[in-house]
Amino acid sequence: MGLALAERGWDVIDLDSEIEESVDRSCEDIIAEDGEARFRALEQNTLAEIIGTASETPRIIIVGAGCNPIPDEPICIWLRRPDWESAAATERSQVWPDLSIDEELERMRSERSPIYAAAADLVFNLERGAELEHAAVQLESLLNWTLTTGDLSKLSYIVVPSPELLHRAECRVRQLGMAGLEIRSDIFDAVPKTTVPFIASLRHDDPSWLKSAGDAAMWDIDLAYINQVTASGVLDVMPPRPLILSSHMNHSPKGVAILADARNTFREEFPKWAEKVIIKYAPHNVTSFGEIATLLNQRGKLGLGGPHILLPQGRRWAWLRPILGLRSNFLNYVGLGVSTNRGDVQTLPPWDLRDWLPHLGLNRGSRFDALIGDPADHSQGDIYHRRAAERVGLNVGYIRVQVDVDELEHALALLKQLGLFNLSVTSPLKIHAAEVVDNDAPKAINTLTWRGNSWHGWDTDSAGMRAALQRLEERGIAPGTIAIIGRGGVSPALVRVIVESGWTLAFHAGARQGWTSAPHSVDLVVNAAGDRDVVYQGPPESVAWLDLHYVDVREPPEVRVHLNGDTFFVAQADAQRHIWGYPFAK
Repeated sequence: MGLALAERGWDVIDLDSEIEESVDRSCEDIIAEDGEARFRALEQNTLAEIIGTASETPRIIIVGAGCNPIPDEPICIWLRRPDWESAAATERSQVWPDLSIDEELERMRSERSPIYAAAADLVFNLERGAELEHAAVQLESLLNWTLTTGDLSKLSYIVVPSPELLHRAECRVRQLGMAGLEIRSDIFDAVPKTTVPFIASLRHDDPSWLKSAGDAAMWDIDLAYINQVTASGVLDVMPPRPLILSSHMNHSPKGVAILADARNTFREEFPKWAEKVIIKYAPHNVTSFGEIATLLNQRGKLGLGGPHILLPQGRRWAWLRPILGLRSNFLNYVGLGVSTNRGDVQTLPPWDLRDWLPHLGLNRGSRFDALIGDPADHSQGDIYHRRAAERVGLNVGYIRVQVDVDELEHALALLKQLGLFNLSVTSPLKIHAAEVVDNDAPKAINTLTWRGNSWHGWDTDSAGMRAALQRLEERGIAPGTIAIIGRGGVSPALVRVIVESGWTLAFHAGARQGWTSAPHSVDLVVNAAGDRDVVYQGPPESVAWLDLHYVDVREPPEVRVHLNGDTFFVAQADAQRHIWGYPFAK
């Protein structure tokens, strides 16, 4: 991957190569002759020297798998291979020759994975079947976004989840051009010294904590503790500054009214703070798109005029933050950390740079498109679409929205209310989305556009399948027989393109049926059923295998060519933007 980025013009430094050049010995020889401790010390010294050397251009430093500690200053990207164990066992020499290979792999799992999880700002998965060039393009997009400062960056504060991560958070504020940090009293016993602007947030009933927050750019006081604060006299002795009066009570019209009334009362009692008050409503129990729509409407009706922050809590509604931040909110909050549902990594908080990098460079006035589906978390559509928009000079963001089948009607109404008129649709919504469109659409659609006074739908999965078959031909797989497993919304497009492209459909069944009655062998297996055990239980022998997904891709039975869904979805996204009226990127 480092070589691929270097070929694309990035300044890439391989730490192992720097060490070898400095001592004129290989890393393997240093470990074998001087011991691993000596090598690790040399590794840390060389890394510190590189980081400490000024550079006019951004640099990518590739560190070895055992590098520890990983310094806070650089943004840390963890490149993960799902099949890393087999690669470690077959593609390199053992690091600890006195251990068996199984013992060495277990040591790597138990010692190294936690280090990467703790240090990583971003996890980038090199999935099976991915082509290196495509992965390099995606990674390059994320790297470019770390260097791009936009309006959302400038009004975003990083929520520091622990004292141990304070320095790292300070580094990210500077690197990403962000507004500052949020320091919370339920996390920090006392307000720490910091080198960047910060919000001091009172989240317990001891107002004396605010006396140590004299350097704060803003205060945030939870409404539950405002009486203790006003009675303590701290507001009389501290210089006024922007003060966020926040409420996390359950969502209801009454809750919004209580917050607005509290703001008005506070202004009357503390006139020298009156012009500094900002209100933040961050309810915890919002459960539906209809409630979100009601909440947005209440904002104006119940006195949330002037500086305000509307922030429904929970990962379900995190997609609203970029839109509200750029359109109406006084400021924005970003979590720091890595989160993933993979078994070997689970850390808090639940929003990481992967979620935010495509958005931080956006400016006020940005339009938004969206993917809707269940699940939506693992979609890479924000990379495909945001990058393509940038290349033709469009100020368009792209978000991922979790939508259950029974919520579709309310979700579409809310998205339209927010000005999201172009939608990508994924399973299990494709068939249901076709039922809401006005034009003569296929029975299953993956593209929606609001035109005139109604939704119109199209199916661009055919473009994706056509591109995937063409890529297979470029890899030496001539048209022949195909077996498909999966009868979801994508399958009509697959069958149509197969017939048009000269392939012969030899078998097609849903995941529930499995490979029962499938032929013994075909030229190509197409997995449209995702990561399910039944897909790998007795499939036909084949020359090639095509997975129509790109996350949690399993290793197929022995084949000559294996592609995951990258080629499919890139072509599908290009066709969607054409329907949406966007010019093609060169």
